[in-house]
Amino acid sequence: MWRTLHKKGAQTLSSRKARKKRVIRSSRNIGTVSMADIQKRKSEKSEFRKAQRADATRKLKERRKARKAARKTKGPRPSKVFQKTRRR
Repeated sequence: MWRTLHKKGAQTLSSRKARKKRVIRSSRNIGTVSMADIQKRKSEKSEFRKAQRADATRKLKERRKARKAARKTKGPRPSKVFQKTRRR
């Protein structure tokens, strides 16, 4: 420990004041989403996002219900009948 602290030239370096690195904050696009879109999303209220989510789920449920109703009107699908083959 003593040897590492008292190396040749170590005294001259320790008297020098340590410099701070300046951090430059920058904002840029993430993937295909532009910075303007990100800022817009940040500024939105949580109620607005909840309403959007609820609207999307409602539309999805309606589509599923419509698809189910369309299947019922067509009738049941014909089942595939496989004949068993005899092994020799």
